[in-house]
Amino acid sequence: MTNVELDGVLKSIGKRCFRNCYEIAKKRGDSLTTNDLIHHDSDLRGTAKTGLNTRLSCIKRIFRAGKAERALQMSQI
Repeated sequence: MTNVELDGVLKSIGKRCFRNCYEIAKKRGDSLTTNDLIHHDSDLRGTAKTGLNTRLSCIKRIFRAGKAERALQMSQI
C-alpha cells in the first residue's frame, strides 16, 4: 500500500476516527468490531451500518498491511 493509497483509505475512515480508534484496533486486531469503534469514537453513534462496516474493514486493512503507524502519523497532519 503506497502513501497515496493509504491517504485514500484514511479519507474513507476519517483521520480523526482513525486516531480515536488506533489504540483499540492495535489491541484487538482482527477481533475489532463496529461496537468497539462506536465506543472509542462517540461521533460514530447514529452512523449507518454500511458506514461502520467500511470504517472497520479499512482500519483492519491498514493494520494487516503493516501501515498503522504510518497512518497514525498521516492522520496527525
